[in-house]
Amino acid sequence: MHISEEWLTFEKEVLKQRPLFTGTVEECRNAYQATSDSLAPQYPKPEEWEVNDHWEETDGGIRLLVHTPRKAPTETRLPVAVFKAARFNGDPNQFISFGSSLGGGVAFAVALKLHDENLGSIVKGVVVMCPAAMHPLNVPEEYRPMYKAYEETWTGAPMQDGESMVVFY
Repeated sequence: MHISEEWLTFEKEVLKQRPLFTGTVEECRNAYQATSDSLAPQYPKPEEWEVNDHWEETDGGIRLLVHTPRKAPTETRLPVAVFKAARFNGDPNQFISFGSSLGGGVAFAVALKLHDENLGSIVKGVVVMCPAAMHPLNVPEEYRPMYKAYEETWTGAPMQDGESMVVFY
């Protein structure tokens, strides 16, 4: 398994360890917390963020934290990730789907559903980070020769190796 020098330096200098979320649920939680604690000093404090935020409530009673770029022109209607776009001064003809991990898989699914319902033209972006897109044991036969990441990173890969991903699924 190849791991870039930049990542190895990051592990050594910032994290002080190779993060690996594996084992029991408690061991995974502890590893996640240790990694989060190591990363916290790398992030800006909320008062340094480049967004304004406030809470809104939908007609159905769902609370949403709305983020708006501070430098966005007030006359510009921004793409949004909720359908009641007009309420948030958004453009209902522009949609961005986003998520990470399992939410990344959901972001893909929402964009595909819009496409399937002939609304694909409103999708202006899909942002996914580490999406859970396919269980490694259920890869269709014709794609298995290309689907090698789990084999190549089965044990010891940073964060979640193949073995731990099977457990998480």
